[in-house]
Amino acid sequence: MGTRTLQLPSLGEGVTKAVIAGLLVSVGDRVAVGQPLIEVETDKVTVEVPADAAGIVETLSVAVGDEIQAGDVFATLTEDSESVATQTPLPPTEAPAKAPVETTSPPAPQTPPPMPETSPDIPPFPRPAGENVPAGPVSRRMARELGIDIGDVHGSGFRGRISVQDVKAHARRLLTERPTANDSAPAHSPLPDIAAFGPVQRQPLSRIGQVTAVNMQRNWSEIPHAWLQEEADITELEAARQRHKGRVAEAGGSLTLTAILVKALASALAEFPIFNAALDTEKNEVVLREYIHIGVAMDTERGLLVPVLRDVEGKSLLQIAQELAELTGKARQNRLGMDDLQGAGFTLSNLGGLGLTGITPIVNWPQVAILGVAGGRELPRYVNGKVRPRLMLPLTLGFDHRLINGADGARFLGYLREMLADPFLLALHA
Repeated sequence: MGTRTLQLPSLGEGVTKAVIAGLLVSVGDRVAVGQPLIEVETDKVTVEVPADAAGIVETLSVAVGDEIQAGDVFATLTEDSESVATQTPLPPTEAPAKAPVETTSPPAPQTPPPMPETSPDIPPFPRPAGENVPAGPVSRRMARELGIDIGDVHGSGFRGRISVQDVKAHARRLLTERPTANDSAPAHSPLPDIAAFGPVQRQPLSRIGQVTAVNMQRNWSEIPHAWLQEEADITELEAARQRHKGRVAEAGGSLTLTAILVKALASALAEFPIFNAALDTEKNEVVLREYIHIGVAMDTERGLLVPVLRDVEGKSLLQIAQELAELTGKARQNRLGMDDLQGAGFTLSNLGGLGLTGITPIVNWPQVAILGVAGGRELPRYVNGKVRPRLMLPLTLGFDHRLINGADGARFLGYLREMLADPFLLALHA
């Protein structure tokens, strides 16, 4: 029997200190090898620090909110006869304080017996009413972003501790268990009797309207949205468009601002592939598309349609203008097929023709980003130290904040702004 001191291990290159985010055990608790003892938070991550020995917690020398550095003692363990007899030492080649790493064929004598797997649908550890919910800051933050009560989530970790995966599993369960009247209508509360207050008319929702309603609800509920806004100076671009639109029309295309935006987006998506990705939450993987298909939102008599321009990264502006004109014609004539409406990895929604000054678009799952464009306006801007009228185009980038952060979005919008400000850059990316 003896006393063992536990020190904070190195948390990675360049990280020397952290803040105690949670205490996962109490004085007097018996702990096993690999059991999480404390949770620490650095500038970038939150991690659990496991025990490298079995025993009884004798002291805890830290509290939540304390700052701690690598090598500092945070607890002591008393190794009694029972714990010494049952504990399994860590492999000598590993740093003792590192979290256990899963391997395909670990040496039998050096690996502690695996914990039994638990289903997220069944609480593996009962949590009495009023007890503090065992969850770290990252899990709590995700629950807040998804609108989930962290107390409703069943934890699969030690003593019911809630992980990020538990929160995701709970969110998926809520989505799949929502009762719906049929597959074509979203889950909703019953409409109150608004006819009691005056005359009403009822009109059937079109099939496209039903699909749009279902998709929009899914997009809004599954994707934690964020938006960034920017203005692009398109004065020179518009002048060039006016000069060349006749030549493009002779070739069967239409040199619209939308066509130019598609061309600029093709270049931006090649430069920033994360905006052309998808997030697989089931497998915890980012799926990077190796193709660039861009959907273009169109307002038609049948409702909102989003036909897709395929493989735009290898096409000239003239080709894009021709294909966009063809898709627009098919949409107006109700001739779009399913192949025309599937496979987009990014969406463009240009409502500038309606004179809007701003737009906040919703990302179309399983995409992770969308560009909304409002109407260009002449505004006073400084050019070479003098105020000049410039044609400014409002841009709004909507994105899935689980995968894309604000800095990524700022760089993406900055790239687009430069592309649109100088028509020659578009020619360089033909």
